[in-house]
Amino acid sequence: MCFRPITDFNEITSHFIECIYVHFYHKRIRGTTTQPQLVNSTMNTPLKGYQTAPPNQSSAYSAADGLNNIGQMILNFLQQPIYLANEDGVHRNVVGQQLNIPMDKLMDELQSLVENGFVYSTIDDDHFKSTVNA
Repeated sequence: MCFRPITDFNEITSHFIECIYVHFYHKRIRGTTTQPQLVNSTMNTPLKGYQTAPPNQSSAYSAADGLNNIGQMILNFLQQPIYLANEDGVHRNVVGQQLNIPMDKLMDELQSLVENGFVYSTIDDDHFKSTVNA
């Protein structure tokens, strides 16, 4: 645990926002892993057989969040523990080489992830880090 004097009071607001984000992130994960209870009615109703399908439960960030397969691959790559622990983030060339994604497509996807708040740039415009446990 580290204590230091506050020099910028925006740090307090930033801390509260981060706490709220982490709370909703974990609540969302827990909410997507539970199976809904299906009602097995013995009554013969006109709507029987037209029950809704269970929601997509693949991961916390799914296509419903606006991510396509490449965006999801990049996000999963950046959320590996080794890259989450690195404060400098991961250089875009490393991501492109490891995932075998063309650089122009990679940059488009990274920009989309930045705009949607899933990743951010760190030490320069070429290093990226996931916002998970940032």
